[in-house]
Amino acid sequence: EEEGEIDVRGFRIDRWDADDDMLEQLQSRCGLCRTHGIVIVGKPASGKATLAGKLAEKIGAIHIGFPQILEEALETYAMHNQMSELRAMVEGFHKEKQVQGEGGEGEREGEGADVDTGGGEPRMSEEEYEAKKGELDELERLWQTKRWCEEYATAADMLLSGKKVDTDTLMLLLRARLRFPDVGFRGYVFDTLLPGVELELFQELELPRLDFILHTVMSDEDVLTRIAGLKLHLPSGLLYSESDLTPGIHQALVPAEAGEGEDPPVDEEGQPLMVRWTPPPELLMSLVRREEDEGKTPQERLARYYERMRSRDFGKVMEVTLPSRVMGLDANQSPDKLLRCALLALNFDRCPIVHPPLPVSFEEGEDPSLALALSKGVAEIAGKRSLSPWGHFCPVALVEEKKMLVGDSRFATEFLGRIFLLSSWVAQQKFIDDPATYTSSPPMPPRMRVMVIGAPVTGKSAVANWIASKYSARRLDCFKLVELAMAEGGGGLEAEARSCLLSGEEIRGDLMMQILGKEMGIELQKVTVNEEDEEAKAKLRLAALSSEGPGGEWGQAPTGQGELSFVLDGPPLSPDFVHALAAHQLLPTCVILLEDSEEPVGRVRTDAAKAGDLYWDLGREATLERTTGTQFPFAGAGSLQRARMEEVTSLLEAAGCLVVKLPASLPLQELQEAAAARVDPFVYGFVASEDARGARQVEWEPEGKEEDGEEGERAGLQVLGYLGKFCPVTWRRQGALIPGKESFAADWRGKIYLCRGQEELDAFLFNPSFFAPVPSAAPEFVLGSREPLLPPARVMLLGALGSGRRERAEEMARHFGLNVLNLQSLLPPKPPAKAEEGSEEEEREWTEEEVEELVRGLKATLSSPPLSEQAVLLEGEPLAEGFLEALLREKLHPHLAIFIEMGDEEAVRRLYGSKDVLRFPRPHRLPFYPFLDPRRQRRELRALRHLGIEAPNANPRDEEGKPKAKPSGEELLAAAQEAEAAVKRKIEEENSKATGQLEAMAARLGEEEVKVRKMQASASEEKQERWLQRVIGKLLAHPQSLLAAPLPLSREKAITLLDTRVRRLSKFGMVCPVRLLEEEGVLAPSCISDLNFAVAYGPHIYLCKDALARRSFLADPVRFVLQPPPPPPAFQRIVVLGPPKSGRSSLAEAIAADLGLVLLTPARVVREVLEDASSLAKRIGDELRKGLEVSEELLGQAICAAAHRYPGWVLDGFPRSQQQAEKMEEADVGVTSVILLKLEDKACRERATKELMRRGEDGFFERPRRRRIAADPEEEEAEEKVEETPPLLTGEEAVREALASLSTERADSEMQAIRRTLTRDKDVEEVVDASRNRTSVHRQVLGELRRAAKGRQEYLMRRELKHPAPLAEQRRWMRREDLKEKRGNFCVKEEDGSIIGDYCPVAWKLEEELVLCSPDARLSNMLEVAGRFFCASPKHLLELMTSPSYYLHSQTLPDHVPRRLGEGEAAKVGEESLEYRGYCPVTLLDGPGEDAVTGQKLPIQAALLKPSYDAPLAERMYLVKYQDKIYRMLTEEKLDRFMRKPWNFVNLKLPVKLPFDKRPLDLASLPLPGYLEHAVVQELTAALLAVGQKRPKFPGLSSEQSALKLLALLLRSRNRRNNTVDKVRRLSSPDPDDLAATPWDELGAVCWSLRSASKRR
Repeated sequence: EEEGEIDVRGFRIDRWDADDDMLEQLQSRCGLCRTHGIVIVGKPASGKATLAGKLAEKIGAIHIGFPQILEEALETYAMHNQMSELRAMVEGFHKEKQVQGEGGEGEREGEGADVDTGGGEPRMSEEEYEAKKGELDELERLWQTKRWCEEYATAADMLLSGKKVDTDTLMLLLRARLRFPDVGFRGYVFDTLLPGVELELFQELELPRLDFILHTVMSDEDVLTRIAGLKLHLPSGLLYSESDLTPGIHQALVPAEAGEGEDPPVDEEGQPLMVRWTPPPELLMSLVRREEDEGKTPQERLARYYERMRSRDFGKVMEVTLPSRVMGLDANQSPDKLLRCALLALNFDRCPIVHPPLPVSFEEGEDPSLALALSKGVAEIAGKRSLSPWGHFCPVALVEEKKMLVGDSRFATEFLGRIFLLSSWVAQQKFIDDPATYTSSPPMPPRMRVMVIGAPVTGKSAVANWIASKYSARRLDCFKLVELAMAEGGGGLEAEARSCLLSGEEIRGDLMMQILGKEMGIELQKVTVNEEDEEAKAKLRLAALSSEGPGGEWGQAPTGQGELSFVLDGPPLSPDFVHALAAHQLLPTCVILLEDSEEPVGRVRTDAAKAGDLYWDLGREATLERTTGTQFPFAGAGSLQRARMEEVTSLLEAAGCLVVKLPASLPLQELQEAAAARVDPFVYGFVASEDARGARQVEWEPEGKEEDGEEGERAGLQVLGYLGKFCPVTWRRQGALIPGKESFAADWRGKIYLCRGQEELDAFLFNPSFFAPVPSAAPEFVLGSREPLLPPARVMLLGALGSGRRERAEEMARHFGLNVLNLQSLLPPKPPAKAEEGSEEEEREWTEEEVEELVRGLKATLSSPPLSEQAVLLEGEPLAEGFLEALLREKLHPHLAIFIEMGDEEAVRRLYGSKDVLRFPRPHRLPFYPFLDPRRQRRELRALRHLGIEAPNANPRDEEGKPKAKPSGEELLAAAQEAEAAVKRKIEEENSKATGQLEAMAARLGEEEVKVRKMQASASEEKQERWLQRVIGKLLAHPQSLLAAPLPLSREKAITLLDTRVRRLSKFGMVCPVRLLEEEGVLAPSCISDLNFAVAYGPHIYLCKDALARRSFLADPVRFVLQPPPPPPAFQRIVVLGPPKSGRSSLAEAIAADLGLVLLTPARVVREVLEDASSLAKRIGDELRKGLEVSEELLGQAICAAAHRYPGWVLDGFPRSQQQAEKMEEADVGVTSVILLKLEDKACRERATKELMRRGEDGFFERPRRRRIAADPEEEEAEEKVEETPPLLTGEEAVREALASLSTERADSEMQAIRRTLTRDKDVEEVVDASRNRTSVHRQVLGELRRAAKGRQEYLMRRELKHPAPLAEQRRWMRREDLKEKRGNFCVKEEDGSIIGDYCPVAWKLEEELVLCSPDARLSNMLEVAGRFFCASPKHLLELMTSPSYYLHSQTLPDHVPRRLGEGEAAKVGEESLEYRGYCPVTLLDGPGEDAVTGQKLPIQAALLKPSYDAPLAERMYLVKYQDKIYRMLTEEKLDRFMRKPWNFVNLKLPVKLPFDKRPLDLASLPLPGYLEHAVVQELTAALLAVGQKRPKFPGLSSEQSALKLLALLLRSRNRRNNTVDKVRRLSSPDPDDLAATPWDELGAVCWSLRSASKRR
């Protein structure tokens, strides 16, 4: 309940067994068809009130507005005052009559004394008094249906006194109106007058929930024009605008009127001619201007609107009240178009709507009978409605007065396809206003007064216990109460009871009443009447039904006993006791008489108890037999009590009690349920006679086999019950699903149940409430206490020898985990028949007794674990007829039978000469192929001999064993061929026999309604396995589908059922459940269906997309019904941008078709705007009539107006400039995706060249255009041709000139500007490479959009239920600022508002760790909880979704959290600013550890680690700021540990002795010798050694100069930053050839540069 759901576990679901269809109304309140709260805001005269009225009427909600509330307040206030005046007049008349009466008595007592009574004549006559009294009674009756509160009185006083109702009073009125129950049930549509003020009111939790805000968007110019043109229609009080009275294409189509005496005009097709509506003259004559619309009032009204908007910050209030649920609508449309747009935006055109109760209207002269009420307004094809679970009783009286009053058919009311009978007009009005109050809990009798009598051991105590526990009554065992009274001892009642029993007398009735009163804790008063006073004696009678007509009360209780419920068990069977019950007003409402049979039931049950040693379960009689050893005389006791029971029951019937006789021979459980059902008038009605039990035998035939169901469709709606085609009696008694037969059909509560035979049918007709189960497979129902417990699935797989059934069975066993049983292996070999001496033994047939014994053994095997708990696959060869009949008699029906069919040729191919099957060997052709294996030869010879075939013999012998003449080769070959043919004939005979047996089995199982599927053995193994997995998997995955009984409907029947409200749409509405499951929950155009393929299932109608989808639904409805309802649609608003020839238009069309969005193009938008009567349409029309193009400003306004008409669209061809994009942003059209197609200029030109032109036969370039040319009527198919076009361009020069105008650079710059504008505050951009083929581009874009739609749908669905909503793919609908501002308390921010990071609340709660989990690009790790955003790590995300309040509200983050420094900040941090002198605190806390070799503990200095000074910069950047201190970690892993639990690593102490700090020196601070020593000592040493070894002498230079020059060249060559290193290396090479090859001018340049460099140094 805290999460917004209703917990149904607290209801008494077992009481819903009487009629489970009514549980749907409880499911409606749980969200299947939930009502909605809608607020409409907008500028004055934008059509808010008109739209609210139409929308409320369409969806059955309450239209709430301040004018309506004030009008209702004035009406009820006037009625209240009128009632007060009439009541004062009536009371004054009573007082005057009383005074006059007292004065008259005084005169009579005083005998003529002059006494002044002070009375006088009354102020009105008796006739006037009666009229006033009748008027007051009528007003009081009407007052019970009115809504009244103190706020109404306050507002009415202010209005009647001439004051203005202020804003605070209006808010109080609105709050009071929303609290009335009719709003809670039907929902509301509120058109606001004070934007921002009322919306704050909807944040209160005790008020009905607000779901949507509709914002009617309209420009100021249109608002002023509309206000200026408003006129009032005096007769009706309706307002008409100027556009409403202007003829044009924006007006609705109406049938054309006919002249006097003429027929209505029709069009060419014979349909009524439709024309545009024009205002009639009488309407125009009745229109006047209102005073408030004259002068400057329009501007003032608009100014006041803006003032209210600014004062309350309307946009912020809407965003806080209902974010992401504000929908803009273009108010320039006609009211009907605006309503269609609103329904489309709210998705109400696809979702089921809760219809309010509707009174059944009777025409004048009709008799308002119940039969007429059930069939009123229902066509013959739909049958008739049925009564509700309340039957003939009024639910309003049951809830409010705790009385079971018989309803009146005059006040019959239809609700959810059922008829409710209300007791009065007031009760009917209360029920219409708020039916949920009276139907949310199952019907329960307010009291239960029952007496159970019968012969000994007939089940009296068990029946009494069952009734008492089921109806929360007190069981009073009279015999046990007397025993307890005697055991207590003492005086008073106990002494009297003891004396009565010791004297051999019965307990007196008065004494028994005192004992019962003491047990119940009440004091019973005896009422004495005169025997001759018949009226007084009638008062002692307590009839079960006070009167048979409307208004009669069932089970009325005497005064002071309204809450008394009891069940008398075994009362004294004496007339005195009955008289005592009547005198003490304890008469029961119902009396259960258990009639004994000829063979006493007590004897049968006692003997059975003896056999099972169950004496404790039967009571005193069985115990007496056990202790004494003598048999109790049940027959004598029964005959002795029979006469007394007849006398007692006759007295009780005379006293008004209802006596119900039941045979005690019934099974005890059935007897209990039958007794409980007959004392409950909600089950069988208030007449419990044999012919009023509700169940009756009917003739039932299944619907036609046609898929469309149009041919041969019968009237009415015969739906199978919740066990489908299976017998409810065998299921209830034995737990077995045995198919019933059509000839034994019974109707109970509007459903058909098929019974096994006549015995089962009689049992069902006698006690239908016991056998009709509560469904677990029926759609959208709460499960009850008696749901069908399905036995394990039993599949039979049969096939002839060689069909591969065993391999298929093993494969299915491995795939599904089935238990496989071979039927032949369970049967022992047949015993041989007795043969005469010298003859061969032959197998004989099984006898019937042996077959029964074998089948009973098989049943015992299947009934023992684990086969009794798991699915079983029975495989084997076809069974004989006797075995199959025995299986059916033992109720071992398979739930699914699969037969493998195999042709003769396939059998010969598989069996002939098979190595696996040795029964049919291939005869050996001697002597051509000699045997290599003697054992194989012997096996084949035995097999041939068993088949009766003589094998070819190359060495024949006679009878004496002597060799005979050897046959020739030709003779051996002929013998072998003859043997082969004989073997093949045997195979064909065996296969034909098996095929015949399979066909006979299929026919017999078909008679038993067992589903039989056939599979061809010639198919490949892969196809066979795939087919078996699909068929068997469907049964194992959803075994409840066995019980399903969906009914296909034709379009006409479905429409009739929906229009007459006999059936209603399911929770899927217009969405096909099959396609919804295939689309993985994403609403797409392929999911939206119509009424052509409807299916009735339970109380609902499911709409399928096509015939294939309907076949899938009929085969396995549970699979599709159990999926969640369709999520809210994710309306996307997409803008497609791209250069010319990038595939932009084709992509936009594909997106619109796949996601069901509207494709908006400038041309379409202009055409739609011109159909309206707005100022924008007028200006655009003026420009077009002048021959001008539509300006960018007008086109932008038209696009923005169209964007507010549709909830989802794809925009192609707009915007084309940054200014147009700015206009869209200002209009707040809510773009969710900007798809930018990237294509190079060269590719664009190539595509343009190929698409624009082609070379024809005449050498010209032309553009091809294809169109479908209609064929002649005589031709069967139309022919597609290419229409010839005139030459477009001539010559390649003209082509180049045409392509020169294609400026992709300018288009690219414009697109970038548009992209920046549209993505300024949202992450909605998606860049796609358009250079690929069209299919891959479409697949990529559609995949992303579908993923976004699925994420949006899940977000909206969970948010609607007030559950944690995942934010995956929600960046498209959220602004960056909102994403930053709405972070929860686990998001840490800087002082400037920048986000430091998000921490996982689950990790902090469970592990006390600070786990950073920043949102990824798709926001897949973020949740919205109560309007705030939280992040969680991937492994903790599901845990946070499950229990958000536990992790978010129990503990907060610490005051200080660590923050990792960025590269810029870390580079500015010096070594002296680091804590622990730069050592890693994590390694310091971990300690030094132990030596790997010696195992000794290392010194603490080994744990002091930090990056070296010459390490890369990245390794020295692991810096964290915590508590205003900076710490440095050694590695990324150490950093992560510190970030998780930083408090563990602070306040550590460094050791006294620290390692030597090898800090590098600053070479720039050293003197020159020191600098050279540390910087270039190695290079100088090497250069000096080289100069000393080479001793160079350059031309024109001295030795010193040459040495210095070589030294400079060597140092230059070792400088890594020199760009002339290669040249210097060549010059400094000792190879003289290289030096000689160097050009002298180049050498001089290099030397001059070196000399200059040496001088500068």
